[in-house]
Amino acid sequence: MFKKVYIEISDICSCKCSFCPSPLMKTRRKTMSLELFEKVLYQVSPLTKRICLHILGDPLEVSNLKEYINLVSKFNLKIDLVTTGKMICDHDFDMLLKPPFHQISFSLSAFLDENNHFKDDYIANLLEFCDFSLANRSDTFINLRIQSDFLLSDNEKMIQVLDKFEKHFDINLSEHLKHIKLNFAQKIYEKNVKIRLARKVLLNFKTSFEWRNDNLINSTKTCYALKDQLGILSDGMVVPCCIDYAGAINLGNIKSESLAQILRSQRVKNIKNGFKQGKIVENYCQKCAYLVGVS
Repeated sequence: MFKKVYIEISDICSCKCSFCPSPLMKTRRKTMSLELFEKVLYQVSPLTKRICLHILGDPLEVSNLKEYINLVSKFNLKIDLVTTGKMICDHDFDMLLKPPFHQISFSLSAFLDENNHFKDDYIANLLEFCDFSLANRSDTFINLRIQSDFLLSDNEKMIQVLDKFEKHFDINLSEHLKHIKLNFAQKIYEKNVKIRLARKVLLNFKTSFEWRNDNLINSTKTCYALKDQLGILSDGMVVPCCIDYAGAINLGNIKSESLAQILRSQRVKNIKNGFKQGKIVENYCQKCAYLVGVS
């Protein structure tokens, strides 16, 4: 069983974040058809309980998102949605705060990035969404995510946002932030840190990372790819993980062969066996900045 399968329903996003490879993509896979999405769900549902609807792209920029969600409900899967939140008001809050949604993570880093321009009511809209969740006692978790680089640089826009959170949720964040910033600076935190703002509403600081570093040569680390996670791009291509946004490691295409066949391939076996032994067999993986140490 995979902990999570990343199904990219679209690689389209209107943001041009400096930390994301999407703006550099020369060609687009565009939006996965509902027919292909249902085929993917049918084959994925025995292998996981939870899916994420992106690798690249923002799911909330898919105008008929509700049709995709209806299909997910049919297969009893839970959704972890990651979005910039830019299009949050184009969708029904009630739909997003009920099953099959398990959690919704808003990338505030997109809003803070100097390459992007958001409407002035962006934060107000997110807070309205949080208030709707609280008023209806939704069981969907809301994560307000900020990358650690913005915290460490005392980003002025971020400070203004956090001030709004303090006032809205009637919480003092200063001591929390002082401690968190120190630990990120000393690299004590390796993953993410959460502060509870309200019932099921969390402020989440995530360690900034590079999607890929061509100067790296990792040959003796391991990874969660093909063990805890799997990725399927919007054109049906199967990849080992959520980091392989370009399909560099093309394991096969679910349009032309079953997922079961793809996962039985010799290439998949070689990758998995390599990770078990702490060896990186794919050149693309050796440049990945998200690998973990061998325990």
